[in-house]
Amino acid sequence: FNALESYIRQEAVNAEGRSAFDAIKDYFLLRERFFEGQPHRKRVFETAILHPPKHLAEQIQQLHRPIRELNGRFIEGIVARMTLRKDLDPQCVAWYLESIEPVIPSVIQHFLEKQSSGDLHTMLEATQKMLDLILLGVVRQPSEEKTAGEGC
Repeated sequence: FNALESYIRQEAVNAEGRSAFDAIKDYFLLRERFFEGQPHRKRVFETAILHPPKHLAEQIQQLHRPIRELNGRFIEGIVARMTLRKDLDPQCVAWYLESIEPVIPSVIQHFLEKQSSGDLHTMLEATQKMLDLILLGVVRQPSEEKTAGEGC
């Protein structure tokens, strides 16, 4: 957890000045890059996060908290730079993006299983396609008409 947090802190600086879309894509891929070539450690980490043993759940939450907080600050900063649909609250969008971050690797993996190769280039393309789908309902489209309702 500590090594991953340090890696994210160091590499997230590279996202500054990039478009919100590219920054999110790169940020969501940081964990994948950290575990690249370490499939055993990646499985242990993902199992601990997604399916923690009951007797270790509290300790795992404490260890994961700094990464969650780092993710939250990053996402809130990115959302502040986005042009959102008129009916969306920035905090709700940030919560949405935070909530999907843990499942993105499994979505990418599922997508890659349908592809002929699983190299980094293919993973980046898969991530871009997936983020297009995720953000399509969040980011204002140029042809967007007035929308009814407010909130999340």
